[in-house]
Amino acid sequence: MGMVRSMELHGKFITSCIEKQDCGVYNLFLYHQTRMHDFQHERLIHLLVTMLVITATLVVLGITIATHELILLPVVILLLVLCLAYLIHYRNLENGVQSLYTISEKLGQEINRE
Repeated sequence: MGMVRSMELHGKFITSCIEKQDCGVYNLFLYHQTRMHDFQHERLIHLLVTMLVITATLVVLGITIATHELILLPVVILLLVLCLAYLIHYRNLENGVQSLYTISEKLGQEINRE
């Protein structure tokens, strides 16, 4: 299972527990914070990999332009496709973590009510 799907399932689980009020809110908050740490770490790693792939793409593109070696053109195209895939995946991770921040706020409000 991918990390984006894992975030979706986690968000649904936490939201259902908040609505049903069948979980200890403080323990739920601790569990949520642990998972948030994992998701944020994954997001950071993917950001670094995405930046590395973009840098490699720009370097190879620069070499291709400077040397006029068309043999490098397929490498540039492959790296551009990889950049696009990583950017889309990173966007999905970022959106998932942002939605979990909203759930963190709800959990904080529930803790304050107790």
